[in-house]
Amino acid sequence: MKFNRYFYQLQEDFRRKKRMVLFVGAGINATKGKHLLWEDLLRYLFDKAIRYLSIERSLDNEVLDKLKGAMNFSMTGKGNLQEQFELHEFINREFPLIVQASIVKKVLGNSYTSAIQDFFYGQCNKDLLARVFRDNYSFSREKNDGDNEYPFHTLYQLARVILLCPSIEGVVTYNYDNFLTEAIKILYEEREDYFSGAELDWLNRRENFCVHDISGSLYDRELGSNDLFVYHVHGFVPSPSQVIPSAGNEIVLSMEEFYENSREVYSWQTATQLHFFSHYTCLLAGMSLSDMTVQRMLHYASRCGNEDKIYYLHAGNARGDDSHARTYETLKNIKDTFHLENGVVPLFHKDGYVELYRWLGETVSDLVKNGFK
Repeated sequence: MKFNRYFYQLQEDFRRKKRMVLFVGAGINATKGKHLLWEDLLRYLFDKAIRYLSIERSLDNEVLDKLKGAMNFSMTGKGNLQEQFELHEFINREFPLIVQASIVKKVLGNSYTSAIQDFFYGQCNKDLLARVFRDNYSFSREKNDGDNEYPFHTLYQLARVILLCPSIEGVVTYNYDNFLTEAIKILYEEREDYFSGAELDWLNRRENFCVHDISGSLYDRELGSNDLFVYHVHGFVPSPSQVIPSAGNEIVLSMEEFYENSREVYSWQTATQLHFFSHYTCLLAGMSLSDMTVQRMLHYASRCGNEDKIYYLHAGNARGDDSHARTYETLKNIKDTFHLENGVVPLFHKDGYVELYRWLGETVSDLVKNGFK
């Protein structure tokens, strides 16, 4: 089978219109040619911090080049690969990502948040997403049978699912950007170019549908019948054209920020996550489950109990049936057994993330066409 039996359980939950909340991580932004993952952000910020320190400590260019080569190590690189690899391993061992984030925050100071903003919106924005969606997924695109690239495919499919699935009542995101919100707006505003038949009929009935990024003081916004909230529980960094929310919008990235976040047991971020994990069917996408906040929430939820399921979407690497691919699949199966014992239902598609999210999009589309029967 291309996927496990739990996919059919999720199909049934969609059909029964179980109340759902979507939890998303950095993986939903993954696309060829862009570096938008959490590790990419830390690499960018740490590199910026090292350059600041190089001025303060008068590091020479040769040392800076070695540091840069080690942080961006690749077996296909140039120079002394053994030296680069050893330095790369030293950095990973002595400077894990969360420690890098703490150093970054101390070094960058007041420019910490603006550096995060530059990283994300220097690579992507609503105009870029609109162009990518139009060129690759709209009815008006120029079809190319030989084109097997799917830019921002996960983001596109999740935006479709959110719009078409009436039982998705909210989104919890661990991302700082607004790309999911913008993707939803693009598809809704230009729905006649992305939806047809029963899909379009349904969306046309969702009059005045609005999606809002919620964080800090914005959490007080009143939820209307046609509103969807995207809760940024690790803080929100909007595009440069918008004002960054201040009150209660603390960024959670460094070690100290994770510790402080863990102490705030009565914060809206903790209450929101725990409420959804305990009372809704949850769908986790674009996440590795290694985030300390997610682990903490899942632990709390397992103690409280939940009659509904917490599904975890992930996939194989689609490298074929060689021993290397099978080894990866074996490791993921071992981890899935661990997740299942801790109350998380793994949805594993062996043919990769494109097929996984294509399946999810087609499943919801078929249910809409059949009136969820």
